[in-house]
Amino acid sequence: MSLKDDLGLDVGGAEAEAGSMDRIAGVAVLSAVPMLWGTYAPAVRTIYNLPTPPPSVLLNSLSLSVSFAALSTALTLTRAANPNPNPNADPSADPNPSAASADPSLATTLRYGFELGLYLFMGSSIQLLGLEKTTATAAGFIVQLTTIIVP
Repeated sequence: MSLKDDLGLDVGGAEAEAGSMDRIAGVAVLSAVPMLWGTYAPAVRTIYNLPTPPPSVLLNSLSLSVSFAALSTALTLTRAANPNPNPNADPSADPNPSAASADPSLATTLRYGFELGLYLFMGSSIQLLGLEKTTATAAGFIVQLTTIIVP
């Protein structure tokens, strides 16, 4: 199977072409994730090698604030594109019945997002404290080991 087949580029028509462009954009974003994840530990070690490094809680707060801003923008744009989701839609009319009931309210989304963000903040803060106190080699090994351990 070729890359063209994997990306769904062998279908015709303007609608199929738009769908294939969305798929290419999705593959590009997913391909960028390992690159960004792989640069995390070296970037943090570089920051901690500065003459006066910032406290780990401040560094983590800044990092997660950027993430929050990006995800808030994505949520706003997604909700603007679909302003009136109908969670009580007839599942027989939808080819994907789980999609009709999968659209939670904004309050539920924010509540769950806050809870997950809190867990991420606590875990990242502990990780940054560890990165601050160890060598670059040990930090790189331990951080990349989490990629194997965590599914």
